[in-house]
Amino acid sequence: MKIRHILIENFRSIKKLEFDFSNFLVLIGANNSGKSNILRALLFFFDGSVKITPEDVFSFFEGQETDVSVIIEFDSLSAQEKNTFKKYLLHDGAIVIKRACHITKDGSNKLACLSLIYNGWIEEPDKWYLQENAFERLSSKEKRELEIAACTELAPLLSIEGRFTKEALSDFQMQYITEHQAEIKYFGKYEESPLLGRQSVASGTLPEIIFIPAIRELSDETKVNSKTLLGKLLLNVIDAMAKNDADFQKLVAEVEASIERLNDKNAVTSPIGKLETELSDELSSWGVSTSIDVTPPNITKLFELGTALNVDDGVITGAESKGNGLQRAIIFSLLKVIANHNKSSDSEVTARASSESQIYAIEEAELYLHPHKQREFYNALKKISEDENSQVILSTHSSHFVRMDDYKHLAVIRKSNKENGTSRNQCCSDIFDPESEEKQHYKLIHYINPDNGDMFFARKVILVEGESEKVVFPYLAERLNLFKPDVSVIDCGSKFNLPLYENLLNNFEIPYLVIFDEDPIKPEYDDPEKEKSDRYAYEFNKVIEKAIDKKFGYSMMLSPDFEGCYSISRNQGSKLGKGLAALKHFQSLDEKDIPENMVRMLTGIYS
Repeated sequence: MKIRHILIENFRSIKKLEFDFSNFLVLIGANNSGKSNILRALLFFFDGSVKITPEDVFSFFEGQETDVSVIIEFDSLSAQEKNTFKKYLLHDGAIVIKRACHITKDGSNKLACLSLIYNGWIEEPDKWYLQENAFERLSSKEKRELEIAACTELAPLLSIEGRFTKEALSDFQMQYITEHQAEIKYFGKYEESPLLGRQSVASGTLPEIIFIPAIRELSDETKVNSKTLLGKLLLNVIDAMAKNDADFQKLVAEVEASIERLNDKNAVTSPIGKLETELSDELSSWGVSTSIDVTPPNITKLFELGTALNVDDGVITGAESKGNGLQRAIIFSLLKVIANHNKSSDSEVTARASSESQIYAIEEAELYLHPHKQREFYNALKKISEDENSQVILSTHSSHFVRMDDYKHLAVIRKSNKENGTSRNQCCSDIFDPESEEKQHYKLIHYINPDNGDMFFARKVILVEGESEKVVFPYLAERLNLFKPDVSVIDCGSKFNLPLYENLLNNFEIPYLVIFDEDPIKPEYDDPEKEKSDRYAYEFNKVIEKAIDKKFGYSMMLSPDFEGCYSISRNQGSKLGKGLAALKHFQSLDEKDIPENMVRMLTGIYS
């Protein structure tokens, strides 16, 4: 069972927010934009013990009442899950589940949280005889004959032998739907009764959420039991390893065999049989008999009772007694172990016995990790997400968790104002043909300059051709007291890479300015190849302009180029490199001598 789509309404900073959910999703955005609220909404949905308080309600809802709700669409259900949720299966094999809390305001505008319930979306065919309640109209032979006379499509019901049952009708419905799928129309609604007829279904029925918080004190979560974060991670690893251990499997078989012997009532020495007989004799005056069956226990549950994780950093104590940094490192290390096991062959690690999926929700994934460890953690989480039973969602302020070529796994979270609440931008479609040279070139750009992921965190992005502008613009902005840290200058490597970045920024609706050289064609050329190259560079200006989405971007062309526009020595550029030559040139100028057109440009860039 995997999350496919999420809709959150009236939760904390979120008025209404929906987004597609992949196996790996990275939430990025400014502080207080709502990233953590998305994770908390998932926790509210999957953890049935989490309740709604007045502080969890979106402050600007209209009217006197509303619903705080999280609606999740699941696909990729296992055979077991399809059987569990068969009532809710849509025609494409997905299911939709809502958890909602009804909120009202009293006369003094105080909020009250009323009913809290899970509901499933029921999708039924528009033909009455294919619906769940059709049996009542067809329960007797007379009723069936009457309905068949009016609807010949029901004729196969006459050939059913024996007693007509709901199961027989269900078999007819399934066969009819299979044979007429293209012509059947569906309508749907949320059922009024609780999901699966139970008030709480999260535990053991929906996927398990493993939530790793950022700021909250981790001491309680680093104790080892089935309810804590560390306990869930550690016990999952031990459970997976035990199931592949020959000695453990032998123990399980021996216990099951012993239980089977206990349940053999015909055995002369059977204590269970003896107890049954004695109890039945005592109850004989009531006219009843008894039967006792012993079910083999789940041996892996023993790990919850006797597992401890002790850490020796000079003093041996439980993890809950260590500092937050070390506690976070232990959790990080356990996730790496899980990732390594997920990467192993099927013969080494088996699926969870319950066949339930796990959602890893990680708040501020970079916390307490230096840059190299952040990249390592990113790779570990990516491996976990590749497991058929796992999905990962994380929030971060670090570009080390952002890969430009992995843009489909990014969601940029924003909050323009309190009244509209949190919003998001995603790009789930292919910007490039996956097999194209353009896509391969884009991957190469990432590996050459991975720090360009900073642009996803920026208020505004400045796309430039190379290192000269990348070095000079922030330097001069600092000197002129114009610099703003939320404006990112991105070195695209060459003018021919600019449209790739423009395309990405357009899709994520990030404001940008693209600055490029005109590179005019000379009147005459001695070298035909040089002329061809220059002409291509000049004509490429049209490609750059065409790639701009005017809603988000605009352009500035420097004539003839950056060096020529600001009188930077080309000889020095050849000796020192363009970036260093440009920097030295502007360092040599007094502030009053900085060209006016440069000052105007920088004022616009950092506005």
